Amino acid sequence: MVINASIRERATQFFIQEAPELLQVIEQELLSLAQQRSPQKVHSLMRAAHSLKGGAASVGLETVTTIAHRLEDFFRALHHEAVVIDSELEELLLQGFDSLRNPLMEVITKGRLNKTAALKTAEEAFLRLDERLGSYGPAELPTSAELGVDMTASIFTVDVVQGLERLRSVVSERSNPALTGELRTQAEVFLGLADLLELPGFAEIARYTMAAIDLHPTQGYTIAQI
Repeated sequence: MVINASIRERATQFFIQEAPELLQVIEQELLSLAQQRSPQKVHSLMRAAHSLKGGAASVGLETVTTIAHRLEDFFRALHHEAVVIDSELEELLLQGFDSLRNPLMEVITKGRLNKTAALKTAEEAFLRLDERLGSYGPAELPTSAELGVDMTASIFTVDVVQGLERLRSVVSERSNPALTGELRTQAEVFLGLADLLELPGFAEIARYTMAAIDLHPTQGYTIAQI
């Protein structure tokens, strides 16, 4: 599907401005994780990786989206109290982070990405991480009281609002040929947020949106309004 150039450019510029800050958050949290492990720190890692995943998805960077998603899953495993964060795991996590940062910075600085090389490097790092963390499975997320912050409210205030504003700019042009594609992409991002927050109702809205697009691909404007 043809994507409206001006809308995609605005979304890309926003992502390029936001991504380095999110990468810095992940790096800082990882470097102090072994000494200052806490639910808040792990949540910060997950949140930054999730935001990078959603931002990359919104501008069509599927390779970065895939890598960020895998890294987010490994960060979630750190909520398991049985996971021992020793020097080896710390090094593996930093390698996993590099597999996300390097291709992302390549996109930001050079405007291109070697997808094959990026995925190969990431898979090598993730195989080693999976050996350490794969057996733990998805950890139960800490409560808002444990985090000291209402995670749902925080994400809806920032991530969801940004997504809706992005959709608003697309829907403002009823004949925009990119509308259906942008709507599906944002629905996928919202589905990821719903899974992260364990909100089945929100997930159902996102899935129904994608199902409606599949059934009626020429009715993007109507579906978006609903």
